[in-house]
Amino acid sequence: MHGQLLVNRGLRAPADARAFLNPEIGQLHDPFALTDMRSAVDILCSALRERRRICVHGDFDVDGITSTALLVRVLRMLGGDVTFFLPDRFTDGYGITVANVDRIADSGSRVLIAADCGTTAISAVRRARERGLQVLILDHHLPEDTLPEASALVNPRRPDCRYPDPNLCTAGLAVKLLHGVLLAVNAARIDAFLRSLLKIAAIGTVADVVPLRGENRVIASIGLRELARPANAGLAALLRVAGLAGREITEYDIAFRIAPRLNAIGRLAHAGPAVDMLLSDDADLVRVTADAMERLNVKRQAIQGEVTEEAMSQVETRRRGPELPHGLVVHGRGWHRGVVGIVAAKLVERYHRPSLVLAVEGDQAQGSGRSIPGLNLVAALRQCQHHLTRFGGHAMAVGLALPVGAIDEFVETFELVLAQLLPAGPEDQALEADAAIELAEVDADLADFCSSLGPFGLGNSRPTFLAAGLRLTRPPRVAKDKHLRLWVGDGAGRELEAMAFGMASRQAELDAAVGGFSALFSVAWNVWAGRRSIQLQIGDFMAPSRGES
Repeated sequence: MHGQLLVNRGLRAPADARAFLNPEIGQLHDPFALTDMRSAVDILCSALRERRRICVHGDFDVDGITSTALLVRVLRMLGGDVTFFLPDRFTDGYGITVANVDRIADSGSRVLIAADCGTTAISAVRRARERGLQVLILDHHLPEDTLPEASALVNPRRPDCRYPDPNLCTAGLAVKLLHGVLLAVNAARIDAFLRSLLKIAAIGTVADVVPLRGENRVIASIGLRELARPANAGLAALLRVAGLAGREITEYDIAFRIAPRLNAIGRLAHAGPAVDMLLSDDADLVRVTADAMERLNVKRQAIQGEVTEEAMSQVETRRRGPELPHGLVVHGRGWHRGVVGIVAAKLVERYHRPSLVLAVEGDQAQGSGRSIPGLNLVAALRQCQHHLTRFGGHAMAVGLALPVGAIDEFVETFELVLAQLLPAGPEDQALEADAAIELAEVDADLADFCSSLGPFGLGNSRPTFLAAGLRLTRPPRVAKDKHLRLWVGDGAGRELEAMAFGMASRQAELDAAVGGFSALFSVAWNVWAGRRSIQLQIGDFMAPSRGES
């Protein structure tokens, strides 16, 4: 079974399998293999020697926050005069602008690092050069035909970059840039230094939903292990409010407990304090910031719930009978711009369609989109750009803006484009089994091996098994109004606990399954009150009707 699970992940060579199962710092590629990395490192080293002020211009999402914190913290440790600037989501908008360049230049900065933005900022970079700034762009968003005239543009997506792993987010690229600087200054114990950076880089990597293979797997795996022992006061405070202090941290914890709290401050207020928290060793400051972040997250959840309900109501109202369009576009006046990206992700999860959610203010609509595997959402919007005032992002996530009066024509064009890119239509997300299995084969060894294949996410899903002839051994219980807690058996005395997340509405199907049912599930360890037990996590099930049993 172990071999089959590895082969299913394309790991046929023993060396590849060993590397996958044992991620280590030594598997990271040479940072200087990235186009323009040598120039970027030379400029930073020169600025450090000459004490020229460096400003890191980040973004207000988790990738932008974590990459900014990494760059500022390490460059300051190396003696740099380093400050940072994060735009305000509501007054500045996304990315580098001419106005913000002027503010940074007026503050005395002479080197500008654009982190998680800048690849398409032609006019802002031109303005920076006019103001005497050297501009280093560190970004992973898809470039347009013309690149800005930066002093260095490190982006594995640029067409002339042959880097072996193009899927790094900006937090990962920040690690690469800092690795290059540490090599250039002949720093001691570089591997240990890098391991410490991966705690924060892992948060940005998991939160930005990049494929967890290659270097991203190394960053996430080592970072998750190191997060259990946070030396950084800000990280420790963040883990405390997320209820994770003293626990082993998983990719689920980052995606659903840590990242939402970091995101909340940038979605509803200003993300700057989140960076300050990750930089500070002041116990009082980080405690106050973490507690404020927690309150904002509770508020964000309430706002998000309201907008999600309205968005899903629009989708259901616009159904063409039983069919959905290839893509979903919803919009609402008064919707909070800070939550539209999360709502788009909820629509993708529910309907498995590329989804765009637009907040209408005055005569303008601004929003975010999320995609499905196999569809490059930026490429799709590029074919609709005559309707848009701006757009950008990467394959799985975008931001966009357009006049309210153009929404209907945009929706029509967007649907035509998706019909060409997805000619068969997006299917409901189907789970494919790695292997058929008997319940008797589910044991501690299998649970341990499945765990060793993590962290799981895009590009590395949990192993999924198919078992038939299952029966309920106890009545199901509804958990938190939406999940089902089950106990299943095979008729031969074996009983295992199972969770069917989000499937409370399907309880009647199981109640009617008098002849047993088949289930697709993953195998995981459930840790509760210090005790571990095997748990089946059901992705789908099929119960025959009474006439079929």
